Amino acid sequence: MCNLPVEVLDSEKLARAIIFPSHFDRKKRKVIHRAFRPRTGTDRISVIRLTHMGADFCKSKGRELAGSEGDKTLKGLAVLLVGKIREIGLKVHDVPEDYCGHAEISYGIRVEANEPLDSENSKRLTDLTKKIFAIAAYHEDPDPAADTWTGSAL
Repeated sequence: MCNLPVEVLDSEKLARAIIFPSHFDRKKRKVIHRAFRPRTGTDRISVIRLTHMGADFCKSKGRELAGSEGDKTLKGLAVLLVGKIREIGLKVHDVPEDYCGHAEISYGIRVEANEPLDSENSKRLTDLTKKIFAIAAYHEDPDPAADTWTGSAL
């Protein structure tokens, strides 16, 4: 049972697991705004309620998520403030059914498999991912082999 409050407050911090290679420009090896693009079949991205779960849990869950996707690895965590996300016009939802501390950011633009977005929604989604990328604070994991977060304070 998850004892976190259902309401996600504006003052909360969320963490997005940043995974290589899917969230990186392969040539420049830098995080790109597409790290915040919804997965196919949804209008949402998955995040962890950092304020409640802590940095060690976020790293552990990020490693678990990356490991479930083949040869992908967790490279760090992007931290977002809920109030700033809402200022952009996005919604934040508590989703404890998946795991305690899970939340999702909803864009309102569903990305379908094998169907390109129309030009208006494509531009809007790109603009939104760039805006959320701009407010995210990326923290690279200095010691990926460690079981706990050893990087800068989140």
